[in-house]
Amino acid sequence: MKKTKLGALLAAAAGALSLVSVAPTASAATCSKKTTVTMLGTIKPEIQNEFLAAVASYNKSQNCYTLKSIPGDRNLTFLQNVTPKYAANDAPTIMYTLQGSHIYKS
Repeated sequence: MKKTKLGALLAAAAGALSLVSVAPTASAATCSKKTTVTMLGTIKPEIQNEFLAAVASYNKSQNCYTLKSIPGDRNLTFLQNVTPKYAANDAPTIMYTLQGSHIYKS
């Protein structure tokens, strides 16, 4: 059961990462500068190491995009994490909270 749950969590993380990797493969010759894509609220403690390893691997695999993971403060609600980022004109590119998760308090 534990392996099944971990497999499902890894599949979810891979799915989230694939949102960024749908762009055509790019090389330094096809992009004028690197674009940073930020993700908020995507790391559950159970898969944090695997997810961050996948992000690092993705970032090394191409030259046009950098994926940056922002874990957020687990002691705050989702809106308490996001609102200051919007106010500072620094909202994450991708953000969601996993319902039923302990990433953010409800």
